[in-house]
Amino acid sequence: MFGISAILILFIKPELLKSVASIKNTTKIEESLEALYQKIEAFFFENKGYLNHNYTQANISIDTGISYELVRKSIKSCSNMTVPLFINSYRIKYACQLIEQDYLQSYSMEALAEMAGFGSQVSFNRVFKKLKNSTPSEYLKAI
Repeated sequence: MFGISAILILFIKPELLKSVASIKNTTKIEESLEALYQKIEAFFFENKGYLNHNYTQANISIDTGISYELVRKSIKSCSNMTVPLFINSYRIKYACQLIEQDYLQSYSMEALAEMAGFGSQVSFNRVFKKLKNSTPSEYLKAI
């Protein structure tokens, strides 16, 4: 009896079947995106290509073998960041490590920005402020 009523409902409302299938597929897609994101993070941990100020989404795709579109989707889905912001977040983490290792005792803020992969100190300061809620100088004073 239950089987017959289920078939009748699906016959009358076939969009229900599509909804159920899409829920299953969404879970698989999210798991796949998470696996790709972990691959990207592992690559970033091992290889610091992001320190090149010309490093882009295309480079991530080439370096990891993940399609350009899946790079974007996995980063957006798992970190809620755009690809440029994701790359810049790694640059800022690296800059913070250098600051904590007294890099600025011997070098300028401009040299730090360049070393961390930024094309200019202005963009470095802007991204640093956005991600750390402080300027690099304020960060230095706080530690």
